[in-house]
Amino acid sequence: MRACVKEHYAAFSETCKQAMLSSVALVKACKDDVQRTCPDIQPGGGRIQACMKDHFTEYSERCQQAIVTAKFGAK
Repeated sequence: MRACVKEHYAAFSETCKQAMLSSVALVKACKDDVQRTCPDIQPGGGRIQACMKDHFTEYSERCQQAIVTAKFGAK
C-alpha cells in the first residue's frame, strides 16, 4: 500500500493529501500516549479510536492538538 500511495500521491485531491498528512502527524504525536493508555487494544473495528476518545484528557498537549487538527483541520 505504501508503494501505491507513493506512486500515485500527486494524483490525490488536496483534501485527501491533507487527511493522510494529518493521520501521519497524529500517529507520530500520539504514539507514546496511546501505548501508555491503550496497550492491550487490538487494531481494527475502531477499537483504538474508542480507547483514545476515552483517554483524551490524559494525553499530551501535542497529541491533543494533533487529534483536533486531524478531526477538524488546521485553522
